[in-house]
Amino acid sequence: MLENNISFITKFNSAVINLQCCYQIAVSMDHPFECQLNGKYYSNIHGIIINKRQSYQASTNENTTVLVGYFEDDTTLGDAIRNKLNGKDILTLDKGVSAKLINEFLPDLDDSIKNLIQNTNLFYAWLLFSDYPNIKFKLESNDPRITAIMKYISQNLKSKITLKDIAAIVYLSVDRTRHLFLEETGTTLRQYILWKRVQQTVYKVLHEQWILSDACILCGFNNIAHFSRIFKNMFGIPPKQTLKDILFLSMPDIYTKNN
Repeated sequence: MLENNISFITKFNSAVINLQCCYQIAVSMDHPFECQLNGKYYSNIHGIIINKRQSYQASTNENTTVLVGYFEDDTTLGDAIRNKLNGKDILTLDKGVSAKLINEFLPDLDDSIKNLIQNTNLFYAWLLFSDYPNIKFKLESNDPRITAIMKYISQNLKSKITLKDIAAIVYLSVDRTRHLFLEETGTTLRQYILWKRVQQTVYKVLHEQWILSDACILCGFNNIAHFSRIFKNMFGIPPKQTLKDILFLSMPDIYTKNN
């Protein structure tokens, strides 16, 4: 099963990120950085939580190591981020959050991938939930029509996906389907399809050892240049460098709070 959320650890000194169908958490693991969003400048920050459908620029004077996570709306972490933002476009995180990540959750980046993923999960839970140890696996979407649409998209990424085909599986008009998806997820169907195509391409390269050019075609991109353009627009860094040089932690959405 393809993961709903993506996290990775990388180095950067400047990046332009365009978020559409997902939220973002970025936390420095060494130096502070600056961020510019909607004409407002934030300096000397150690982390950010960013709302969906935002474009921003981040920069630093140092080559800074960061943990970056992208989270879909239809996940428990996505719900928690939306609640934490409470309508704001951005929340900044102080040095204490960065220190907690470095000293308690990820003190050793040479640890096994399994442990790094587990500890990254726990860090997100600590950051977003007051009762973070009390979690279990995520449930499905509350709206079965949205669940059906997302399942259809995930199963048909290598094919041309039309709005007419999507509308047919939920027995709605094209316009109603488009509006329903936007209302329920906060993003357009086009942007969601692009996100899932990027996500599955990355997953196949990193976890199934596919060649990038072949994975791009299988997941519905015209060619590697098409994928590279979309990837850089989303993540702010080129894919060839990213997939080779960073510690990529793709992970399932495991957070559902016990009732």
